[in-house]
Amino acid sequence: MEKVELWTAGLCICAAAIGIAEKLLPEGNVRSAVYFVMGLIVISCFLSPIGSIPEPELAVPEQEVQTDWLNRTTNEMFGQRINMIVSTYLENKEIVPQKIETYTDIDSDGGIYIDMVRITLGSEYKERIDEICACLLRDLGIDADVVIKTAM
Repeated sequence: MEKVELWTAGLCICAAAIGIAEKLLPEGNVRSAVYFVMGLIVISCFLSPIGSIPEPELAVPEQEVQTDWLNRTTNEMFGQRINMIVSTYLENKEIVPQKIETYTDIDSDGGIYIDMVRITLGSEYKERIDEICACLLRDLGIDADVVIKTAM
């Protein structure tokens, strides 16, 4: 409300000053030029509050992200993708795994890392364990734990 009072007082002072200046002006061509300038002054006084209107603040509401769910889901998807990569790799080497388990975890910075990959193979691959482990490490960078499942 104080701003409106100041604006109104400014308009009144402007009008009074222009009224006094009008009485002091001589007749002639100068008078029309001064009227034009006085009109500009009145308009600028009248519009002065527009320049001081604060910009509206657009507040975006904070959204709570459920990081536990997001981390768990991302971790599971990463593990599934690693399983698919290892499975495809082994199938290209004509090795059929019985089971592939990928254990992943999230570090303190939020990065996902492979904790362990366990590959269960049939007894027909018993002699090739070292070769399979070496190939996985060399080609995929995965230090896998290869387990042979024997028939019961």
